[in-house]
Amino acid sequence: MAYATLSGKRRIYLFDESHQLSKEALNALLKYLEDTFPGSDDKKLTCIFCTTEPEKMKATILSRCAPAFVVQAQKPEHIAGRLAAICTTEGIPFEPDMLRLIAELTEYHIRDAMKAVEGVSMLGQVNRVNVTAYLRLDLNTAYINLLKAIGVDLKQALDTAKTLMQRISPTNCYGKLAEVAMLAYQVHLGDTATGAWSPEALQVLSTKGEALLGYAARFASRPGRPTTAMLLMDIASLHYVGGQVRSPTMVLQVVSSSSAPPSPTQPQPPLLLTSIVDPSSSEIPAEAPAMERAQVIIPPKSPVWEMDPSSGTVAERDMDWVIPPKMQGKREGAPPTPGGSQSPPSTRSPHLSPAAFIEFLAKSLAEKDLDSG
Repeated sequence: MAYATLSGKRRIYLFDESHQLSKEALNALLKYLEDTFPGSDDKKLTCIFCTTEPEKMKATILSRCAPAFVVQAQKPEHIAGRLAAICTTEGIPFEPDMLRLIAELTEYHIRDAMKAVEGVSMLGQVNRVNVTAYLRLDLNTAYINLLKAIGVDLKQALDTAKTLMQRISPTNCYGKLAEVAMLAYQVHLGDTATGAWSPEALQVLSTKGEALLGYAARFASRPGRPTTAMLLMDIASLHYVGGQVRSPTMVLQVVSSSSAPPSPTQPQPPLLLTSIVDPSSSEIPAEAPAMERAQVIIPPKSPVWEMDPSSGTVAERDMDWVIPPKMQGKREGAPPTPGGSQSPPSTRSPHLSPAAFIEFLAKSLAEKDLDSG
């Protein structure tokens, strides 16, 4: 703040990518942003904060600034016109349609579009052949074929992904797969804007319907540092699980692997706790994959050893589940006392069989869901 001005009476400081300033650096600016010249409201310091992530700026800084000026994205025609002027000045032959395509592929960022034109010009004219080679548009067919193979031919999907990994990074592949999945879903809804993607291929891919939303969600939420193995794992998972869109409210269901009651001499089958059932349905859909149905497995009873404090002997008993006091009346398997009277209070914690425990858990979660709703 001690630098002298070259001319004029006001010093202006420009902070580019200001969201990367540390918390301490932003706090150090607070007092200087409030200082004024004596006897006036004129500020001593003027700062311009430029950022692409304003949500990361401190609220105390934003409160001391004027209303934010948001730079709006330009239309592709405007960017193409600017690129045409640059190509004319530099003597670069171009096709007007390709300049508009470059504007769309760079998401209407003029700086990125200019860099793309510069790269394409190194190959010669700005035409479809050179734009396709420089921006790797020839891979678009591979992305679509990969998504089409998911759920149909896992080997083909994995082989296509491995071929893509030879030319691009896993990070870029995640982004492109999410982009084309969402674009195909928009075509499914009736949109006709496909950009650099083949309209016919997108129309075929759009027949997957709402499954494309699941594909887009999975690839958009990529790991922080994705690898080829992570991408292949996600593709295989989507192949078996599918792109089913789940409701925010999940209903717990208890499913037994056998409808017949187990024999006293045979161990009880495992109980499966699932959370994939639609709230409007009372049964688990038959098409639900087995790997989703068996999310939490509660093992059958297993014997444990316990010492009787009165006699000092060690005996074997079945492991039970601890039940809260309000559910003690539903305890299963409790032996009746002589004369039909209730057993005397026990100093041990009450226990519950696995089936009753799951029933209690499902009811508790259902009541909690109703209270929150």
